[in-house]
Amino acid sequence: MTGYAALPTNRGLGENYGTEMTMETETIDKLFLELSQVTTAITAKEAAMRDALDKLAKLGNEPLYGNSNGNVIALQALKDAGFA
Repeated sequence: MTGYAALPTNRGLGENYGTEMTMETETIDKLFLELSQVTTAITAKEAAMRDALDKLAKLGNEPLYGNSNGNVIALQALKDAGFA
């Protein structure tokens, strides 16, 4: 039988092979959900910090960026984070 791929079997893998795969899939799904929630929380924190730095960078010169020490420090932080 050349040219044909052997079909996978669960021989030698035990009776619980399918159950173990289901449990692993459920675990992966739960971990992915947790990661998604953490990522969303971090993204919200980053957005809040970005907005605060943007306001500080424009303080006293809105809508443009100011040139005081505080404005320059906030603007540099925005640039370092890739937001400006």
